[in-house]
Amino acid sequence: MQFSFDEPVSRLKTRSLKWDKYRNKDIIPMWVADMDFPAAPAIQEALFKRAAHGIYGYTIEPPMLRELIVEMYKNDFNWQIKEEWIVMLPSVVSALNTCAWTFAGPQKSVLTVKPVYHPFFLAPVHAGSSMNLSTLKKTDDRFELDFDELEKVITPDTSLWIFCNPHNPAGKVFSKNELEKTAEFCIKHDLILCSDEIHSGLVLDENKKHIPIASLSPEIAKRTITLNSPSKTFNIPGLNFGFAIIPDEELRRKFARTNDGFSPYVNLFAYEAAVAAYKDSRQWYEALIAYLRKNYTAVHSFIAKNPLLEILPSDATYLAWINIKKLNLEQPTAYFEKFGVGFNDGRIFGGEGYLRLNFGCPRTILDEGLKRFQNGIDSLSL
Repeated sequence: MQFSFDEPVSRLKTRSLKWDKYRNKDIIPMWVADMDFPAAPAIQEALFKRAAHGIYGYTIEPPMLRELIVEMYKNDFNWQIKEEWIVMLPSVVSALNTCAWTFAGPQKSVLTVKPVYHPFFLAPVHAGSSMNLSTLKKTDDRFELDFDELEKVITPDTSLWIFCNPHNPAGKVFSKNELEKTAEFCIKHDLILCSDEIHSGLVLDENKKHIPIASLSPEIAKRTITLNSPSKTFNIPGLNFGFAIIPDEELRRKFARTNDGFSPYVNLFAYEAAVAAYKDSRQWYEALIAYLRKNYTAVHSFIAKNPLLEILPSDATYLAWINIKKLNLEQPTAYFEKFGVGFNDGRIFGGEGYLRLNFGCPRTILDEGLKRFQNGIDSLSL
């Protein structure tokens, strides 16, 4: 089956968070992690069929879904998980908060590494926890964890590390060696690890492979909560569904008890979409990855031609993390909005002097967005 991602689909007047931010303005939104592609045909068909039934009551999970998740982890990540390890969730973000409440709370502190997806900063605040922050170390061609700094920022009351792999916004897939060091650090300091792996299906570098950190050894598995969802990979974030993989029974019991008090039931349409994604949308997914790789190349080629911009090689996601420090802009997003393109300001991720650009869109939209980006750069008096 052939799939085309080139045809733009208007999202105006659909109450799209991404597009309605600039309602009635000629601004191309390239900010929030939400692709401008229709979902796979199998997902659409599953939703149409369920909607036609006409009754939308409380819904239990489809029996097949756990089996599909187990199969996906075995085939894609070489990790043999068990169905009983899985906890169904309304979202990964809610699970970050569940982890902070369950394994930290007001008496403990939470470790994370910036820049990072901003709910990582909010979850400890919501739980009344203090926060220990480290910063990704920038080398000539890569971002890396700085274990020397991690040793300095951790405190005796640190109980939880909220980790992001593949990394948002840097797009990094952590190597086996880095993950082994991370696991050793957690074991040494008796930390629970909450590993957000929601972008694990979006590895674009053909020489890289996502490794679930909990798959490395029984020792790290027993202290890890792995979070995932089809929402980013299959572009269904508005359906609100995720899951946790928790091998340790006691850890799983504690997490589930807090989650039951915090979270609503999973949306019935989300269950239908998840089954269709994992069961019947593989060809669509492979076509998507091929398309995103071309868009990634276009973005990096654009930046390579701009001496005022810098981007390090990215392994995964459809998000480009762009160093714009040489532009000397106090309000970079507001500036580029004047030229008709909307980005995320890196400051919300803890990365001042950066922009995050979403290239998960048809090529014509991407090209126009990059053209407007260039117009803004050319208009600067530097």
